[in-house]
Amino acid sequence: MSAADSTGGAIIYSGENRMKKWILIADDDSVICGGLSEALKDEGYETVTAENGEDALELLKARRFDLLLLDLKMPRINGFEVLKKLEDEKMAIKTVVLTGNLLGNSLSDEHYRILGLASNVMTKPFDMEELMLNIKSCLEQA
Repeated sequence: MSAADSTGGAIIYSGENRMKKWILIADDDSVICGGLSEALKDEGYETVTAENGEDALELLKARRFDLLLLDLKMPRINGFEVLKKLEDEKMAIKTVVLTGNLLGNSLSDEHYRILGLASNVMTKPFDMEELMLNIKSCLEQA
């Protein structure tokens, strides 16, 4: 599993500071992961990245995250499958889906149902200020 924390170092799961909000970024694009990680760190969040859905699911089982930023198009297990597994395993986590233009794709009713499990869906390229507002809104919801 390839995962890194916001400082690029090893992830330590015990004795974490729970005052900070932890965000898992699941995207196979390392430029997006790095940019999001830095921007979120600047806003006071802690981040962990996963380059595919399989790694994201393993990380979600290993520790508690406050929010998941999820790309739909990833290798091994895509974002739709991640959302479905989270539903099947009753793992509740606030999720913001970040994806390319959905209008150009023919999605099934089941895909739309699964997308409804997310707290929000944003298309790439996304406005960073809008994304930060969405993240803050998701994290403030009880």
